[in-house]
Amino acid sequence: MNIKYEVVIDLKKTYREHRILIKKNDDRSRTLHFFIQESGKKYDMSSIYFATIRAINPDESIIYADATILKDEEGNKLNEVEYDLPKTITQAVGTTTLEVELISSTEQIITSFNIYIEVENTLYDEDDYVTQSDLGGFRSYMVRAQGAAEMSEEIRNSFIIAYGTVEEITQELNGEVEEYNQYLEDLKERVDSGEFNGERGAQGVNGADAVVSGAGFLYGCQIVDGNLVIYYDNSEDEPPFYINEDGELCIDVEEGDY
Repeated sequence: MNIKYEVVIDLKKTYREHRILIKKNDDRSRTLHFFIQESGKKYDMSSIYFATIRAINPDESIIYADATILKDEEGNKLNEVEYDLPKTITQAVGTTTLEVELISSTEQIITSFNIYIEVENTLYDEDDYVTQSDLGGFRSYMVRAQGAAEMSEEIRNSFIIAYGTVEEITQELNGEVEEYNQYLEDLKERVDSGEFNGERGAQGVNGADAVVSGAGFLYGCQIVDGNLVIYYDNSEDEPPFYINEDGELCIDVEEGDY
């Protein structure tokens, strides 16, 4: 059982007045449903982080509480805010002045016009009348803390999508470490057992063909019937090869040709 009072709040019209009449002690049964507008159009609530209620009771006790920003099925914020009237209002006979405060992600604050809650006394009340300030919802989530939390959540989700969870990464790394440890242990055992020790193998066959390039020309070398044959391009000058005193084949390259 719940009774909703629909209140249109146009943030550009401060002269409009709303008065709501309820009975004393109607606890947890009265809900204010606000429609936030700007010049008659739905107000964009995407940048609004919090909606809070500020009120002053007839005895001047203060109420500062969180309201609920409604969302659609896709999680987008609607221009609708709800607030269940607490005992601190429904037990205060007289007029409670209330306003809705919107807080953006950049700590900007927009405040509505005044809304008046008229609480009428019951026929009789056995209890002594007692009121107190209700500050339980006093900005329970600070804007900067909320922004940091959301950013941290985005980074965490991006990391998980790219690399997996910390548990998955740790498990994979532990598996690789175990694999490497087993490999090194096996390699150490093979070295200690002398498996890699042995006589030097026979020398391989010397190369027979070669191509030399690096002095601005191209040469090809080939061993034919035990003789070294050198091939060169169609330049007019013969290649500057010669054999030194040690019997080594050399090429005479002038400075600047390489």
